[in-house]
Amino acid sequence: MLDHLLELFAYDRWANALWIDYLSGRESNPEEMEQMAHLLGSQRMWITRVGGVSPTEFVLPEPTLATLDELNQRWRSALTERELAEVINYKRTTGEALSLSLKQIASHVINHGTYHRGVLRGIALLEDRWDFPDTDLANFYTGIQ
Repeated sequence: MLDHLLELFAYDRWANALWIDYLSGRESNPEEMEQMAHLLGSQRMWITRVGGVSPTEFVLPEPTLATLDELNQRWRSALTERELAEVINYKRTTGEALSLSLKQIASHVINHGTYHRGVLRGIALLEDRWDFPDTDLANFYTGIQ
């Protein structure tokens, strides 16, 4: 399972980097940059919770490759240095106390990123743009971009 999650985080980094490059290289709809910032902000929120701190507010980081790489490294370190079955106790920004395993949190983070990249694709299609990156998992495995 660890190898699978590490592979998914490699995919997530690849897919997010393609979208960051795409958005940085054009006049983006502000909603697109907000989606990418939300995706990265969620990753930061969750890795901070894994580290034992539950933020009380959600902060949108600058959607840059540097932010992406910092978060990806933190996730890879957490996954390799801790047990996937470890239960992480955290609080939502509302103060509600909850618990999930590290494996469940990591799986959620990957799924959440895929969802928001789909939202980005939807925004592009609504604007009749077809030049966005195709970040399907199969393309990551086959090297198609």
